[in-house]
Amino acid sequence: KKYVLFFINKYWEQGYASLFDTFLAMPNLLREDVFEVELHDILRTHYAKFTTTQNARIMALIENVPEFYKKKEITLINHWKYQKLSSLKDSSYFKAAYEEARTKAEIKDDKEYEPEREPFKAAILPGKASLSMEELVKRNEAENLVDELNKFKMEDHWAAFDGKPDREGLGDLLKQAVAEKPQLFADKINQYKKAPPYFVHRLLWGFTEALKAKKELPWLTIVTFCYDYIIENDILLADETETEDAKVKDEFSWSIGDAVDLIEDGSNADVLPKECFEKVAQLFDKASQMVTGKTDPKTERDGIDYALNTTFGKAVRSNMVFGLRIARETKTKEPDWGKKNYERYFGRGVEAYIWFGHYFPQLRYLDQIYSGSKLQDLTEKSDMDHEWQVFMEGYLTSPNVYDDIYLLPAMRKHYEKALVSKDFDKKDDARLVHHITIEYLRGKELLAETNKDGQPSLFWKLLHEIDAPEKRKRWITVAGYFWSISPRTLRDDIKSKDEDEKPLKGEIVQRIKNFWGWAYDKQMQDGSVEKILVDDYPHFLGALADLTIYLDCIDDKTEKWLLLSAPYCELQHMSSFFIEYLVALLDDEESVK
Repeated sequence: KKYVLFFINKYWEQGYASLFDTFLAMPNLLREDVFEVELHDILRTHYAKFTTTQNARIMALIENVPEFYKKKEITLINHWKYQKLSSLKDSSYFKAAYEEARTKAEIKDDKEYEPEREPFKAAILPGKASLSMEELVKRNEAENLVDELNKFKMEDHWAAFDGKPDREGLGDLLKQAVAEKPQLFADKINQYKKAPPYFVHRLLWGFTEALKAKKELPWLTIVTFCYDYIIENDILLADETETEDAKVKDEFSWSIGDAVDLIEDGSNADVLPKECFEKVAQLFDKASQMVTGKTDPKTERDGIDYALNTTFGKAVRSNMVFGLRIARETKTKEPDWGKKNYERYFGRGVEAYIWFGHYFPQLRYLDQIYSGSKLQDLTEKSDMDHEWQVFMEGYLTSPNVYDDIYLLPAMRKHYEKALVSKDFDKKDDARLVHHITIEYLRGKELLAETNKDGQPSLFWKLLHEIDAPEKRKRWITVAGYFWSISPRTLRDDIKSKDEDEKPLKGEIVQRIKNFWGWAYDKQMQDGSVEKILVDDYPHFLGALADLTIYLDCIDDKTEKWLLLSAPYCELQHMSSFFIEYLVALLDDEESVK
């Protein structure tokens, strides 16, 4: 789209002007920062040629201010309008609106606004601290630093533009100082109980950075502060109207997120000491009462990304990681761990379901009875249920497939439900196919209607039970996965530096070849593969051509496979690899024939 906008500007008179209306029909066009430069050039160059209708549409787009700005002060709304109108300031239609926005935005210089044209250059103005590093450290020692922090209780959006100190600059300096000298700030940590939540957030962030730098932390002091800070502030339990500003509530939530992040990092690194375990457990007990998530958040982000970035999601995950830390240290497992530590999160946010799926193997290790019971309970939910969907999304994004979990009767029901679901996006459905294909390669699923244990084969189901066009692509995903686990390339000049790639086990390669031969035979017998795949059939054949890498030679049988697939290998943009795999067979006279 950026290219099209560029050519609309460059070749306006040569017919590209007609494409501009297509863009004006996009309701969020001006909200897309990625188009800003090209749109600015079009508006500035061709404004005199716009029709009345086009002018009206452009004005409507300018009035469509993003929600972020609407929630802020009125000056920011007008600043956004000023930027969008700047390219139209010479237009009689927009001139008055431009002047009004410029005045209300309090623009103080005569320099015309220009969008950032340098690639990869950050457009964020760094904050300025009101103290030097030396002054900040001294005031921490004197325990009067909080007086300075309290001068910046709320954010001043324009301080950085005017070159004045702001809380972001001071917060960054505090984080940097704590990261460099964690013990110094831990010794005086109690003074920060009276600091604005924003600076507590930066304080704890600083300790996390120190931990990443492998510096020793006085853990009990820090954990005790976090616990005291949380229980002494009930702001998250207060009604919205009882707080001075919802932003303060958000920032207090950030500080809880930082506290549990620090505990999680310390647990993962096995440096959170045993002496802290009781206090950390108390902290989670309190935090679990204070933080909540959303049961059905309206977001385009995938589940894992969403859960990683909410305070509730951080608390749930950190609690689980802390449980693993205790188990490693004590070499024992707490009785009823799940009921005591995890059950409290269900029903309070989707993050509990996302992490239950993603970390099911770990939760099963901590409490096999509880995790098994919960897994069974989830089978009662329909594939349309949002909680079940995010649980399954979380499970499918787990990096490993474990046979003992895959073969659980309850887990099998979830796989079956996922196969018939029409609500998985392409990414999740591909992971589903990968899971089942892995089990086919391990011999747990057969290329037949039933497995050895008499259960219906899920591999067979994913290939045959197709009730939507997008499910036809599962065949291509299977072939693509087979290729993805191969060495991929044979050329010496582009091999990776790590040349010790272990060859696949013979039985796995044989199952890949069995699939290729089965698909060929099935097509040759009655053309049924093409009937199933319809328009996706050529792409499937092209994906099969990539499996030539597994051939040791070309015989009478595999020759027929290749002749069927070869004409379509470029549909996958893989013809160079296909030729390469053939070249690898040049030493075999029969293959050359």
